[in-house]
Amino acid sequence: MLKYYIPAALFLIPFAGYSQSRDSSHCRIEGFAVKMDVLSLISSALDKESKSYYLSGEIYFNSKYSLSIDLGTETNTQPGWKLTGKRLGGQFRWYFKQDYCNCSALFAGSYFSFVNTRQSVDYNVPGSKTVSYNISSLEGGISAGFQAIFARHLVIDPAVQFGKEFLHDIHNTEPMNFNNNKPLVIRILLGIGYRF
Repeated sequence: MLKYYIPAALFLIPFAGYSQSRDSSHCRIEGFAVKMDVLSLISSALDKESKSYYLSGEIYFNSKYSLSIDLGTETNTQPGWKLTGKRLGGQFRWYFKQDYCNCSALFAGSYFSFVNTRQSVDYNVPGSKTVSYNISSLEGGISAGFQAIFARHLVIDPAVQFGKEFLHDIHNTEPMNFNNNKPLVIRILLGIGYRF
């Protein structure tokens, strides 16, 4: 069970630094941004079988920090089966080397996600060797990137995430082997949105 708490620990580590470095005990909300990952939109437009969409809302506070809620969905459709993934997570960021003219800055942080993956199979298709299953997993890790803000509202947010996925629950209709040793997750994002 200990391995399931590792992603949560990675997500909470930066809060210790925040509590020690903040200038006051009050949390000052300084803005809100809504962003969509453009790379997933481009990939979905080019690939007819695979579709993915990511949306996030980010709250800025105390000049250097932010919290965000991230939503995502992925689908892969092939003859005889369909794979659907849904993601709900959060991210904590610390912004540093900030450009005080337009609030653009480098950032480092951590993220944590709950992931549900479901594969449905059409057994009427001949020659199908796959099975139906539902997997719940936890993913956590670190993130880094640069957020540029133009004209005080336009947000361009390239980022990279390094993390690890841990299987939490597996429900399958037929016996099959699952690999519990998931490789390192590397995800590249390009968020574009609007800051209020």
